[in-house]
Formats: sequence, C-alpha cells, structure tokens
Amino acid sequence: MVTVINSFLSLQEFLRGVVRNLPLGEYDCRLGLAKYSDYTHLEFPMNQHYHSDVIDSHIRDKLIHIGGNTNTALALADIYKYLFDPLYGNRNGFRKVWLQRLLLE
Repeated sequence: MVTVINSFLSLQEFLRGVVRNLPLGEYDCRLGLAKYSDYTHLEFPMNQHYHSDVIDSHIRDKLIHIGGNTNTALALADIYKYLFDPLYGNRNGFRKVWLQRLLLE
C-alpha cells in the first residue's frame, strides 16, 4: 500500500509541475483532468478552470486515488467524448494533446 501511495503522490507532483509550466488561460492553453480505473471520472473539463493556482489547488487538495483496474479503452472513449467536445471547453482549430501517466498497482 505504501508503494501505491508514494506513486500517487509522485503523480500529483508530476501534474502540478505540468500545470506550473503551462501558459494557462481562457485564451491560452486549457486543461481538463480525468482519472480512470474501472470507470472514468471527470475531475474538471477544459472550460472550468483557467488559472494555474486553482488547478494546482485542485490537484493538491481534491484529487484522490480511486484504485481498481486500468480500463484504458473506456478512458480513451470517455475522454474523447468529454474533454474533446466544445461543450466541455474544446476549441476548433487548436491542437489537442492527451498526456497520460499511469499509476499501476
């Protein structure tokens, strides 16, 4: 269990480092966050937070480990449906990047 906790803390630090180094904003880079195991959980869409300090706080204080299996196929479908949709903040004409880091137990 200690290894899983350490891996999750490492994942949080990795995400926080990414957030600190992106030019985030409504008219700049947008960031959405989803996590998955047996199911996909949308933490927030790309049009909910535009400031790095708010996203950093969410990752630090609200992001929790959900455990379970690793259903990558479901995650791909759900993330495409939710994060790459204009309703959730996706903008046409902008490059889309999916950054995935797996936490395996």
